[in-house]
Amino acid sequence: MRNLRSHLRIHIRDKSFICEVCGKAFSQPGCLRVHMQTHTNEKSYVCKLCDKRFSQQSSLKRHYLTHTKEKPHVCDVCNKGFQEKCALKRHLITHTGEKPFICKVCGRGLTTKFALISHLRTHTNERPYVCDECGRAYNQKCTLKRHYLTHTKERPYVCEICNKGFQEKSSLKKHSLTHTGERPHICEICGKGLASKASLTSHLRTHTNEKPYVCDECGSAYNYKQSLKNHMSLHKNRDAFACKICNKNFKRPDYLVQHSRLHAKEKSEM
Repeated sequence: MRNLRSHLRIHIRDKSFICEVCGKAFSQPGCLRVHMQTHTNEKSYVCKLCDKRFSQQSSLKRHYLTHTKEKPHVCDVCNKGFQEKCALKRHLITHTGEKPFICKVCGRGLTTKFALISHLRTHTNERPYVCDECGRAYNQKCTLKRHYLTHTKERPYVCEICNKGFQEKSSLKKHSLTHTGERPHICEICGKGLASKASLTSHLRTHTNEKPYVCDECGSAYNYKQSLKNHMSLHKNRDAFACKICNKNFKRPDYLVQHSRLHAKEKSEM
């Protein structure tokens, strides 16, 4: 009977258990107890394999799967395995193409409620996830996690063939294709095969001549992000290359090389 009363609160939205710190309300006392640990930073559940601590027993259970590599939740369509049930649920939508969560600002459809919340931050520019090391802020928790690796220099994803390490799982996946030679992403315009979806997206811009990466300083536009980065270094290193003979400054090393030839020619003519 007691369990039934607790369950009924979910339907009638009775949230009588209030957090005294932030005022957030919960329908069950257990949920409130778990929530309180976010304020106290209490982490009483410890991993016996690596000593990492967690505030919830369920989080510790999920963490153990990272050690065992077990993926108990399997997709019925493609047999891909997942460590968490919610991850499988998100994956299944990739087969149906369903995007039930609609952004009220721009009308874009998202596959999960979490994806919608993250997307809304692109409109509000809210960045709630802040790096303790350098203060840099991000709108997604996963982006902050990836950023932390730039401080620790950790490369947890290792290639089984050549032992090269990567900071991101997606980078390892792309790298693995260099061993297999597989190019599964095909351009519908010219038939060229690309190793990754991102590479295909970049390649398509060679057909459309789209240049989405624009320099804030001079307005020059590029179809590759790396091309913009190379261009920006010219602004940053403006006049960084100096001639040792006449002290004239150049913004690019090749300009300096051309200029040095003039001095060499003058010297030969003397």
